[in-house]
Amino acid sequence: MMSDNQPPETFDPHAQRTTNDVRREAEEALKLYAALQKSDINKSESGVFDLSMALRVEVQGSESPVVLLPVNELVLGRLDPASGDIPGFDLSPYAAYQMGISRRHAVIRREMDQLFLVDLGSRNGTFLNGKRLSPHESYKLHDGDEIRLGKMSLRLFFRRKNEG
Repeated sequence: MMSDNQPPETFDPHAQRTTNDVRREAEEALKLYAALQKSDINKSESGVFDLSMALRVEVQGSESPVVLLPVNELVLGRLDPASGDIPGFDLSPYAAYQMGISRRHAVIRREMDQLFLVDLGSRNGTFLNGKRLSPHESYKLHDGDEIRLGKMSLRLFFRRKNEG
């Protein structure tokens, strides 16, 4: 028998959720995300990077991507405090020293309509999609590639200059 001063029971639809429900929802979200990535009309599977494009770089742990315009050679590294030399893409603001990035770690070179990554003999290595690169050898880059310099991961996207 219910007392007059007790509130009526309410139904909470989330109270009955199980671990399997949450797992299924997460899997569906991942599938949707993967489908959106595959359907990206800006994605260049062939690795073509022409002068109308910019390189969008997402640095692990940073909320804001960096957009770089094409140049023939872009050195990735950190500021040299002794000489004052600054690489084309200075990773010092992203804790480059602590992440094991050399002053002149790697270079992205544009040759014709393609980009190539070259490790410059860095101490902690350069990786392309998980594979360690041999120093001073060129490796072709593609839209969406992940590069790792020391302990820092970067994701590269080829975009039209007027796009983010």
